[in-house]
Amino acid sequence: MLWLEKILRDLKKSGRKSFLVSDYKTPSGKVHVGALRGVFIHDAVYKELKKEGKKAEFIYGFDDFDPMDSLPVYLDNKKYGPEMGKPLADIESPHGRGSYAEYYADDFREVFEACGAKPEIIWLSKEYRAGKFDAVIKELLEKADKIRKIYKKVSGSKKPNDWLPISMVCPKCGKIGTTYASKFENDKVYYECREDLVEWAVGCGFKGWRSPYKGGAKLPWKVEWAAKWKVYGTDVEGAGKDHSTAGGSRDIASIIATQVLKIKDPYNIAYEFFLMGGKKMSSSKGIGATAREMVEILPPEVLRYLILRTPPERTINFDPEGEMIPQLFDDYDKEYPGAPLSFRKVVFGLQMGELSKLDNSDKTKEREKYAKIWLKRFAPERYIFKIQKELPAEAKKLSREQKIFLEKIKMMIEGNKKITGEELHQEIHQLKEKLKINPRDAFSAIYLIFLNKNSGPQAGWFLASLKRDFVIKRIGETIK
Repeated sequence: MLWLEKILRDLKKSGRKSFLVSDYKTPSGKVHVGALRGVFIHDAVYKELKKEGKKAEFIYGFDDFDPMDSLPVYLDNKKYGPEMGKPLADIESPHGRGSYAEYYADDFREVFEACGAKPEIIWLSKEYRAGKFDAVIKELLEKADKIRKIYKKVSGSKKPNDWLPISMVCPKCGKIGTTYASKFENDKVYYECREDLVEWAVGCGFKGWRSPYKGGAKLPWKVEWAAKWKVYGTDVEGAGKDHSTAGGSRDIASIIATQVLKIKDPYNIAYEFFLMGGKKMSSSKGIGATAREMVEILPPEVLRYLILRTPPERTINFDPEGEMIPQLFDDYDKEYPGAPLSFRKVVFGLQMGELSKLDNSDKTKEREKYAKIWLKRFAPERYIFKIQKELPAEAKKLSREQKIFLEKIKMMIEGNKKITGEELHQEIHQLKEKLKINPRDAFSAIYLIFLNKNSGPQAGWFLASLKRDFVIKRIGETIK
């Protein structure tokens, strides 16, 4: 992959002897497939560094200390509405086992691990509560004025003069998204849990002083981004292209990192969106395919291939309908040969009831599962057919030229009991040229008498897949 080679060249120029690659996700609901792009890109960079003999680590953090700031459409508002503003780690799972964050994060984790990415997992709530961020929190609070100026200069966002880059956890209501911090003295922060601070949650009105350490608070995410780089020593971390626009989140985090925390800005990989049928997806709004749904319609290795073959700067627009999935399998097979039957042949073999006769390998059985799903949910009409038990009435309308063509095919099959699909395919094409019959008329005649359709699978392979006596009888009925 040329894009990966370029990144490796850039990293080698940095002079670093070891590399920490990191990526993060807020488990706010069912994780859409677009989030896999970040996982796979970072995993590919990490693995390539290892292959090059470099010392490398890959950590993946779940931002479960983030507040619930939107409610997924598939959850009960009565149950979760009052939880808005609380850390995701402190909210009950939809199924009553573990936390809300763990429920959705673990589901996503299972998917990317099945696809070959196995980073070290970090839970930010545990890291904050263990004091991992205490030193950097203190440093950032002491330089709050400088951070306010960075926000204004980089993005035009003007923070109040008393605004502090910290979100306190209210000990009364447990919410983190409704608190406003305004004073930092003697390692304690004065804050208010406001009823109207945000539109998506209501604070309890509590006011007071509290230590921001040991999980008493978390950093706003743009500031936190830079803090993570310092705490873990990140060398490589990309993000969606929307975060890397001028004046955006990445710019703010980068300047805080270099000017306030005095660390190097990690190597950035800005990657484009993953669209489903041209539409952007959202975890909280339930829009688009989830990562879990994608590994139900594509094998893990093919899903990973789909994402990594596309350069990060290009949008991936995945449309499961039409030719995209069959073509994707074909492309994968060219890159990684080994499948006995193409996806299209598995699809047709399934419908003919002759798949095991064509190939009975484990690879074909695996593809059978995905072919069934595609046929049921996404396949265009031209891929769906049924072998006709009786000669279709339309066969009576075939021209004399078409019947002669079919009669010659019948003679080929009668004359060679062991003819293969590929051999028959070649002979049919030669016959077509010899008789000078229009290709559309020739092949539609074959498909019409067996499928009652004008198109179908590769003709020679198709005929060879059917029972020999049945083919001879059906053509005989047609030309008599």
